[in-house]
This record gives sequence, C-alpha cells and structure tokens, in this order.
Amino acid sequence: HEGTALSDVSVVLKELKGTTVASTKTIKTKLDGTYSFDLKPKTFYNVSFKHRSFKSEAIDLASYNVKQPVIEKNVDLAIQPYETHVLVTDYNKKGGAVLKGVTLSLYKMKGDNSKELIGNYYTTDGAVVLPVASTGKYQLHCSKAGYLHEEQEFFVSFGKDTKVMDYEVKMVNTQNGSFIPTEPIVFLEGSTQLHDDSFYRLFKLIPFLEANKDVQLEIFSKKSFQKKGNNLTEISKERARSVALYLSTQKVDAKQLVIIGNDASVISSIDMEEQNQILFRIKR
Repeated sequence: HEGTALSDVSVVLKELKGTTVASTKTIKTKLDGTYSFDLKPKTFYNVSFKHRSFKSEAIDLASYNVKQPVIEKNVDLAIQPYETHVLVTDYNKKGGAVLKGVTLSLYKMKGDNSKELIGNYYTTDGAVVLPVASTGKYQLHCSKAGYLHEEQEFFVSFGKDTKVMDYEVKMVNTQNGSFIPTEPIVFLEGSTQLHDDSFYRLFKLIPFLEANKDVQLEIFSKKSFQKKGNNLTEISKERARSVALYLSTQKVDAKQLVIIGNDASVISSIDMEEQNQILFRIKR
C-alpha cells in the first residue's frame, strides 16, 4: 500500500572519495521506516537499501555545506520478484501436517564445497520465505526438539517464467511408532545380499542410534522370495537380518535392532518408494 513504512531494512552508508570508498556504516530502519546518519560537510555518499523480500535500491547523496543541516530522502522499495518458499512437514502425519517452531539455518554452497551461513530462520506456521533470489546451490539445516535433524540441499534457478521456487522438507518425529524415511535400501535380485548403494544409506542411521541409546529400531522388509530350483523361499526376514548385521558391524548395539521382516499391515500403512525394500520404525 502507498506509504507503508518498512522496518528492518539494512541501510548501508558509504563515504566516497573519488572512486574510493573511505568508510562504510550500516544501520537498520526503525519501526516507522526512518533512518538517520551524521554526514560530513562537502562529502559525497552512496546509500544502499537491502531487505530479503524487496529489490535492493541505492541512491547518491552530497552534503554541500554546514548551512544545510538536514537532508531528507524518501526511498521506495519494490517487492522482490523472485522468492524461495520452504514448507516443513511431519513425515509421519498423513496429508503432510505442517510443523511450527522449526529452526532453519540457510547456507550458500561455494565452488570449493565450503559453505557460507546466510542466516537462521524460524517457522511460525510451517512455512518460511528465504532470502534466496539468485541462482545457485544452497543447503538447509532444519532442527526441532523431538525430531531428527534434517539437512537438505537444493538448487535455485530462476527464469522468465519461474518467479517462485517451492520446496518441502519432511522431518521425522522420534516418538514411539514413528517411521524413519531413508533413500531406497535395495538388494541384489532374489538375494539377501545388500546392493552396494545401500551401505551409505544405512550408514546415515548410525548417528541417530548412537545419540539415542534408549531407542530400538524395528526392521521391516517387503515380502520377497528367492528361487531355488522349482521352489520359492520367502527371504523377507533374512533381508531384515542382513540390514541388522551390517549396522552391527558399524558398532551399533545389537540390542537396538529388532528384526521383524514382512508385516503387510505395517508396510501398507506408509508410502514407500517402489524400489525400497526396507522400512524402519522407532520403538521406545
């Protein structure tokens, strides 16, 4: 609306000497949208205005003499045309129930695989608009008490027809009966031997199990068979046992691993990727 004051705008004042920046000072606008600086007489300045939801703007100022004690400049910022929206939901709640009170740390990934913290943000209604308006690779760290810490990388690419990027982060409640999502855990066809891709995916479970010694992990397996001659032998439980064996070799306490195998009612109660053969459920 016309005349709406903007608070929390970063105002950067640069004192110029020729083409050189002699000094820089940054303040935030007040609740009424105003800001003030002390200027030196007969000095040139550049003032820029930055806000995560608005286009950056800059103006030039010149203080001519001490007889001009006040210089007033009004600046109108236009809404940022590019936005990145993130919705945080509970993995175990049907319909994607949104999660409030999640802390999100946003990082910009660099070419050397290092990362730079942009800022920390907080969801009040399950959603947050992040200050990401430029193409690039970013990483989110999401944390909330009682939930597994979640890290997610995403690539932002805006274009003529792409003004808003939408992402969803699913977090897992660590209460009894919650399911833990993993990338597909798969086996060699008709075998109880884990596929090489599965080892790293299982390895990601270890920090959670080490940090929660009171938790047991129930291991379910989709119904599967092994052909021996003309006979078919169900190997669902043996596949679950293979998963438990691998985790045990990685120093996970065997008492934390409960081998169940196939349970159709449990397997059908949650959406699983078609190729995923293993499901994990928390037991306390």
